[in-house]
Amino acid sequence: MAKINGKLVKLSFSGSDVPFKSDKVKQVYKKADVTDNGSTNVEEQTTRYTAEIEVSGFLYKAGEKQNGKGLKLTYNSVDYKTSDLSYEETADTHETPDGSTSGEGTDIAASFSARKMTASFWQEDTVVDAPLGAAHAATLLFATGVSAVNSALTLESKDIDGEIKNDQKVTVAGFFKGTVTETSLGLAVGTSATATLTLADGSTTDKEVTGTAILASKKISANVNGAVELTYNFKFSGSITENIKS
Repeated sequence: MAKINGKLVKLSFSGSDVPFKSDKVKQVYKKADVTDNGSTNVEEQTTRYTAEIEVSGFLYKAGEKQNGKGLKLTYNSVDYKTSDLSYEETADTHETPDGSTSGEGTDIAASFSARKMTASFWQEDTVVDAPLGAAHAATLLFATGVSAVNSALTLESKDIDGEIKNDQKVTVAGFFKGTVTETSLGLAVGTSATATLTLADGSTTDKEVTGTAILASKKISANVNGAVELTYNFKFSGSITENIKS
């Protein structure tokens, strides 16, 4: 019997390894209130549970970790001197259990996806600030060959911050309409496959959590002086299996 060393933990999705630097597993049971006049106090029973895995790590392209030194937002045909950039996609997931659902897990299904972004860039005197409230073509470039392109990004907010010892910085946030063309931005949101978090390898069985999962969301973020980072959230559909090392 030994404590589990975090550096040995692995995640696979659809049979492929998913690199990460941190992981979280969450399982929560729903409760039914069964209090009646025969109860001596509030009485509850567990029904079904939901479970998910979230991992954070670095974005890889062709086996290499990427950094943000070439960050750039192009919006309405204008290039902005970008210092921070993020892109996030979240699928609308809903629970679909019924009496025939095996085990105590909860069936999950995914439908539409929402995509949003944020960017921070230096304000320039001869460059128009990114316009708000109307859709324009946009390219979010995280690194060479790592991008999100869309013809209808609407910026909904803009904050301008500055101080006397630094330059003025603009931060914008917006949402996408229609298809976003992703290049080397990791796994596709909405994909359903077997997810297995292996905590310790064994000779017969591994210490692991496994089941069918949907990639419910991902977020790519980067700073010009840092790495391009990636966060995945996988929601299990149905029951999970937990094994111990043997």
